Amino acid sequence: MLDFKGFEVEALVALGRTKEAEAALQNLPTLAHRALSLSPATVMFHAVQELRIHGHTEASRALAAKLWAIRLDQSPEQQKFGRDRAGMLLLYMGRDAEALEIFRTLATEDPRSVDFQANAGAILARLGKVEEARKVDAVLGALNRPYLFGDDAFGRAIIAAQLGEKDRAVNYLREALAHGGFLAVHREFFLEPLHGYPPYEEMVRPKG
Repeated sequence: MLDFKGFEVEALVALGRTKEAEAALQNLPTLAHRALSLSPATVMFHAVQELRIHGHTEASRALAAKLWAIRLDQSPEQQKFGRDRAGMLLLYMGRDAEALEIFRTLATEDPRSVDFQANAGAILARLGKVEEARKVDAVLGALNRPYLFGDDAFGRAIIAAQLGEKDRAVNYLREALAHGGFLAVHREFFLEPLHGYPPYEEMVRPKG
């Protein structure tokens, strides 16, 4: 199972031992894995996220580019799967405009997906397209259907964070939690502007 290799890589990155982490990733494509295990690509993607979150931006970008190249070597049919992850890889590589096109396409194909709309809105904010980002925010705010479990509020939070509206972003995160949302914020790309912001840090600080 690759799960344990993934945990090892993440721990090495967190400890600042990036060279060891990179070495551990070298043989991933040749490792056998069970159906319930992570795939080699998922382990690499998580490593991209961990490298960035721990301040190793260039290493994260380089690994994202490597994973992108692996994807391009796949058949067109294989490339159709995981397009949301492909969009995130483009963001980690600094190719925001291309990522926007992917998420806009996904949102058009699946208009009920809150995640695709929210990601497109957050990228619009990153690109300085404030009015368009606010239109997406308004669409999310107007959602009125059951079983959202805070996804709409979380989507508005990432847009607000990218607009620099930190108070508003934190309030939406609290709303998402209050509606049953599970917030895996540790690796969340779009919440990076909130890092170091006291109300956010207090909210995500381990309690116990």
